[in-house]
Amino acid sequence: MAEFHGIIIDKSLKSTKVLEKLNVLSKKEADGWVLYKISVAEGDLAPTIKLIQESLSGGSWYAHIYDGTKVFAIFRNRIFEMVNNPVFFRPAVKYGVSIGVPEGQLDFKPNKFEEEDF
Repeated sequence: MAEFHGIIIDKSLKSTKVLEKLNVLSKKEADGWVLYKISVAEGDLAPTIKLIQESLSGGSWYAHIYDGTKVFAIFRNRIFEMVNNPVFFRPAVKYGVSIGVPEGQLDFKPNKFEEEDF
């Protein structure tokens, strides 16, 4: 069964208590934020995505989950399942910009395990 990783920013969550329900692999502090890297088994993907989506605070936040071939962009009101190629990110980027996410933050990086730095 495939494994996915995800990146969640602490400030994007209504409450960090949701992290107790996730398999947190590591965390990293950067620019006043805490980023959490999670692991998700393929069989747990749908309920995990729903849990994250319900836990996101309003406004311009998102989380993403990836396995190297697919990327899931999780916004409070939308989910995008994309082939891991920037060409296919365009609808998610357009949506993210429309809710106030800076375009430069919508690169969905890392999106391959070998790109991870924590």
